[in-house]
Amino acid sequence: MSWQHPEWLWLLVIVGGWAAWLGVRGSGALRERLLLGGAALMTVLALAHPWLPEARSAGGAVGSDVLVALDVSHSMSAADIEPTRFDAAKQMADALLSQPSANRYAVAAFTTNLLPLAPLTSDREFLKNVLEGIERENILTKSTNLMAVLEGAVR
Repeated sequence: MSWQHPEWLWLLVIVGGWAAWLGVRGSGALRERLLLGGAALMTVLALAHPWLPEARSAGGAVGSDVLVALDVSHSMSAADIEPTRFDAAKQMADALLSQPSANRYAVAAFTTNLLPLAPLTSDREFLKNVLEGIERENILTKSTNLMAVLEGAVR
């Protein structure tokens, strides 16, 4: 077990002293004093925020979160790569999604702004369908802003 705010644990000394003082000199029924001391103890423990680290299973692989960002600007219509840059990028993204891994993927398109198309998921067929739905005929913008992709990936 770990503590998110261990600095609050020093209050246990004060609460312990107060509980001892109540036990010796306190007035009222023993039950009331025990309930009050227990409530104070639980409050201090709650302030310290105990937590258990997640146990990793022996056989389960841990993957990464990956953003597949596809440039859909006008320059992707160039035919310097067969058949076009755009089609080659889609084929590479499809090949990435076809590889077995424990990663989760999100898909976005970008020109001057980032357009999220699919949230983080491990459903590869859904992501492939999203990629197939991106058509070159829909490209309208002639410029590219890579910073929009990087800022979107952080978000």
